[in-house]
Amino acid sequence: MNQKTLSAAKSGVVAIALALTPVISSATTYDPGLSTDPLTLTSNLCETESMGGSSACNGAFAGNDSNQNLDGIFGLTGWSELLKVDDSSGEESGSGITLTVTSDSDDSAGTWAVNSFAGFENVMFVLKGGNTFSAFLMNTSILSGNWNNESIFNPGGNNPGLSHFTVYASGTPAVIPLPAAGLLLISALGGLAAMRRVRKSGV
Repeated sequence: MNQKTLSAAKSGVVAIALALTPVISSATTYDPGLSTDPLTLTSNLCETESMGGSSACNGAFAGNDSNQNLDGIFGLTGWSELLKVDDSSGEESGSGITLTVTSDSDDSAGTWAVNSFAGFENVMFVLKGGNTFSAFLMNTSILSGNWNNESIFNPGGNNPGLSHFTVYASGTPAVIPLPAAGLLLISALGGLAAMRRVRKSGV
């Protein structure tokens, strides 16, 4: 086999390898420095209707989700913040996810959308407003929806405007498996190794 043919074979194998390499989001780390105080439930009025695409909700809880240990919400531990839109509207990216949040004029309702959930299976959205926040367990097959402030409360029991919208995950992203064509990559690598052996032996 001449040098030109061998170089072409190597280039083909590299191209196949790059095409079949799975994209795996980096795992987030849990911050052990968060408060160990138990969460305080101020009301049990959280409704899934406040977050399109949610399958369950917990809240409202007292305080700010960003400085609390959220262990136990939805029976899961190790909730880690992936990204936060620190306003009633905006766009932020993190951990392979881009979140876009819109809001109406009084920050009481709007829309959300993500480009993907980056392989995370347990994802929670949190709406914070006034001195409470509520958590929503998300169906990760749904990438957009509406939200409203009817599950967050101020001291007077009214629904305040949204102050931030946060995305959390429990666990690490699922590894995206190689497609069946990955077998072709293995075969191609084996063929390249065989060509090298033939070349070295001078056959």
